[in-house]
Amino acid sequence: MRDELEIGNFGKVKSYGYLQFLNFRLLNNGHTTIIAEGYSPSNNSRIFDLFVLEFDQNMKLVYYKKVDKTKNQSNIPDWGPVLQKYGAFDYLYSQKLEGDNYAYFYTDNEKKGTRNPKWILGVITQVDGKYNYEKIPMTTENGQIYPVKAKNGYILLREEADKKSTIRLEKINY
Repeated sequence: MRDELEIGNFGKVKSYGYLQFLNFRLLNNGHTTIIAEGYSPSNNSRIFDLFVLEFDQNMKLVYYKKVDKTKNQSNIPDWGPVLQKYGAFDYLYSQKLEGDNYAYFYTDNEKKGTRNPKWILGVITQVDGKYNYEKIPMTTENGQIYPVKAKNGYILLREEADKKSTIRLEKINY
């Protein structure tokens, strides 16, 4: 992994911060997929990008992708495990799909500031050894869409707009 990221002796990525490993998946072929997020601990800890890493059975890195996200701050002044415990990271959860395939979900506000945010739901699918990245808008002109965990292969979307609420079940593209 040091070829992709310059990592110091104590785990710090040079000129970046640290990685918190948030999800591990052992695949049938012996590979391990890891979802991680970058962060920098401080009085207002900063949360950075999402990383997708896949290691073979000898722990050699065979896949690496940095998913750029909007940097944000947390008022939790601590290290990765505490930030994870209190939900400071943007990673949401994973979902098993058919066979040895998975989907990973995260949120991101692609527009800085609190006025007119542009929230997205990021969906990373890992199907037959290939990765796909999709962004689904969660902000509408009149309201907001909230993703809810649903049965495997689907996501429940609850839309709040103009004082009414609707829900719909959407199939994940994979």
